[in-house]
Amino acid sequence: MHWLRAHLAAAGKTPDGLAAALRAMDATAVAELCDDQFEEHILAYPPHRSGLYLHGINRNTPQFVTYPFARVCAFAREWGFRQTPCLEKHDVPALRSLLADAATTGSWAGTPTEGFVVRCQARDDLTADDQWYDYFFKYKFDEPYLMYRQWRELTKDIIANRVLRNMHKKNAITRSYVRWARKTLAASPPDVASQYLRNHGIIALREEFLKQYAPKPTDSDSSVATEITTDTPLVLVPVATVGCGKTSVALALARLFGWAHVQNDDNTRRKGAAKHFASLISEQLDTTNIYDISRHKPDARFIALHWVHDNSAIKKIYKTTLHRVLARGDNHQSIQASDGIKQVLGIMDGFLHSFQPCNDDQSPDDNFDFVIDLHPLKSSRENLETVITTLRQHFPAIVPEIPPPQDLDDAIKFALEEYHPQIRKNVRDKLLYFAGVLDHNMVDILESIYAKHPESNREFFDFLRANQGFKAEFHVTLAHLCDKATHPQIWQHYKKLLSSEITTEIELQLQEIVWNDRIMCVPVTLVQKDDDRVECTHEYPHITIGLANDTVKPVEALQMLQKRATGELDDIHSITIHQDIKLNAHVRGITYKKGPQA
Repeated sequence: MHWLRAHLAAAGKTPDGLAAALRAMDATAVAELCDDQFEEHILAYPPHRSGLYLHGINRNTPQFVTYPFARVCAFAREWGFRQTPCLEKHDVPALRSLLADAATTGSWAGTPTEGFVVRCQARDDLTADDQWYDYFFKYKFDEPYLMYRQWRELTKDIIANRVLRNMHKKNAITRSYVRWARKTLAASPPDVASQYLRNHGIIALREEFLKQYAPKPTDSDSSVATEITTDTPLVLVPVATVGCGKTSVALALARLFGWAHVQNDDNTRRKGAAKHFASLISEQLDTTNIYDISRHKPDARFIALHWVHDNSAIKKIYKTTLHRVLARGDNHQSIQASDGIKQVLGIMDGFLHSFQPCNDDQSPDDNFDFVIDLHPLKSSRENLETVITTLRQHFPAIVPEIPPPQDLDDAIKFALEEYHPQIRKNVRDKLLYFAGVLDHNMVDILESIYAKHPESNREFFDFLRANQGFKAEFHVTLAHLCDKATHPQIWQHYKKLLSSEITTEIELQLQEIVWNDRIMCVPVTLVQKDDDRVECTHEYPHITIGLANDTVKPVEALQMLQKRATGELDDIHSITIHQDIKLNAHVRGITYKKGPQA
């Protein structure tokens, strides 16, 4: 009420008079308070510009009806409110030209602005000239103000120790800000964080960062480029599953640019394998500053080569990568086609089930300085070109010019046809669990269920989608290694099934969707058939759908269902699936590598 009384008093008016005027008009006045002492916005409002800005006067009717802006301005002058600057454009091209010009500077009439509210009229039927109605929409400038708003929300996430949401993948300055904000807040008095959550100190924290940051904030990726020179240790880190083309692209890059190429597949150590791998990479720093994988050099810059595993294409990705693995035969250190199709399938399933996509919204992936997205369905030649052109665009010190197309063709030909690994590993794969692997995309199925029940709570489902929390592939665990001693008959049953050449298929019926704030799953019924009984080592077979973050383990889905069965329902939610949805799944043995031998 402070600002309202102040404005009215300056105009010789009273709150009772304002109420009477609005009642007589049968209208509501809409104003925005801009006062940094009360609450900061994205842009600073110094004292001489603080106050209530009158944005509109709307009729009290079910349909949106608003007063013309000239009358809004006249009302603001009469009653002492601050007027919102405005101008008129009479056609769409003129409006677009204005917005485009303002977007280049982030200002209008010499004043910084986040964007415009466009007041116009619209109609649903393009032929109905008598059915126009009032319509508003916002036009916000992306840079730098969208980025500033993003920093504000990310800072609040850091303070609350939440998963960082919606961090733009290739926005290097935002990642730099996140790293800086974490260190700064950790070293600051507690009241700095508490005041920030009350929307105080937002601008000061941002300005302090920008003082230390040389590039312009609109140049979102220049920061890493300016920090990387030919002397900078640079690490290219492939993030992918088997058969995507990691080695082919890395070999081609090494051949084209003379970069070192260190493969974990060449690491034959059983004990201290990670430390030995780091030492192999460190040795390369004596002769070259660029190598293809490591996470162990503190002064190095890290770029992820991320083969994106889109959930909607997982089935096709699986078939494509399997074809590649079988086509290369035994030309690999540890995965040889001659071991048999079931052995290869088990290894690939193990990798795919445990695959964690690059998520630079979360630690540790938010420490990457840059992420280059690649596609596993594209050829290694296409992905190689993507890597090189992206490095050239953002890091010209590293790739001063793009090699001719023929050189790229020759490098890929060498990688695919002429390269032969010098090390062969006797990898002892051990069964970790038996699973019913689905060919279906559970995300699409759940989306269709939610669409038929719009009243259902889908907040966590949408959170998983926004934060890449869905599993790469979906399965029901039928028997786990840790249950082998307590359920030996079931373990031997599935082991015998897999030893045969017959593909075993089971049927699952979906029951409900169950989740808490960490994990989501779908309990299922194992459909029994006369010819063979389907068994599970625990009483709650389920499909794990997604995890809130990397700290969540899939076993928490079973623990959640067990907890619910005891009557502990706190923070556990569920939606019954009323449709009769039955899905087929293939029984597979999922393996892990027990250890290599040279």
